[in-house]
Amino acid sequence: MLCCAPGAFAGDDGLTQKIPVEAGLRSMEIRCKESAEADEQAPPAVKLSFELNFGVFEPFNLIRSGDVGDQSLEAEDSTGRKLGAVAFDVGNLHTWKRGKRRVTVFKGECPELPSPEAEWIRLHGAFRLPVTRDVPSPVYDFSLSEGAVSFPVAMAGPEEEQECAGDMAVAGDAGVEELSVKVSRRLGEKWVLEVMLWNDKGYRIASWELMDGDGKPLKTDFVNGIISRDSSRPGIGQYMAVDGGTDLSKLKIRLYRKEDMGTVSLPVDMKMGLHGTVPE
Repeated sequence: MLCCAPGAFAGDDGLTQKIPVEAGLRSMEIRCKESAEADEQAPPAVKLSFELNFGVFEPFNLIRSGDVGDQSLEAEDSTGRKLGAVAFDVGNLHTWKRGKRRVTVFKGECPELPSPEAEWIRLHGAFRLPVTRDVPSPVYDFSLSEGAVSFPVAMAGPEEEQECAGDMAVAGDAGVEELSVKVSRRLGEKWVLEVMLWNDKGYRIASWELMDGDGKPLKTDFVNGIISRDSSRPGIGQYMAVDGGTDLSKLKIRLYRKEDMGTVSLPVDMKMGLHGTVPE
């Protein structure tokens, strides 16, 4: 059951960059929970629990961090009764891709039960979570007619993101890092290409986008990643397989690197009735 997405907010650094958020109810139930105490005569506690789908939209993503532990949202029912703080374990989050969203599930337990006369329950507050975003490089034209090529590339900074998103570049233009691409081997009916970004800045690459000469994304099988720990030439890369009929003389590539945005306040405000979420 989904509820409305409650808006977008800026990070700790005060930037005006907004992060669209979506929160939804996965499940809500009242159940008996056995007491942890040894007293067998004690009746089981009745608890109200929630599971929330929570997500951000691309190019943003949520990351796991040991600095983030349990966090709470405030709960109240339609009679005005305060149900206390619902604690959610957000420290062990992992996300998966669903369309244009990166989503996770948070589980929480309410300390109080709603009034028998209540028609709905409201959860509101904010999760403070570590956020990253994928920053695109320009698109680079290159050729593998000779089997291998190396050229400088510019890994866009935050202020360059909008300018670079639609830029085109030609291999050989001025850049700050070196990218090498070569034909590694034949794998059945496919070519395996080795793509390496050589740099000492520790860039984390979120994805590698390979295109044909017209800019159409190629169907690519990612074989495995590569890490060079050579102190004189550190780098990261990817083996990727493309169809054997691909024209290797005219190719394009774009890289997306992960940029940490720090801990960001992401809002939640939702109402849940006995038969699902309550529309605004």
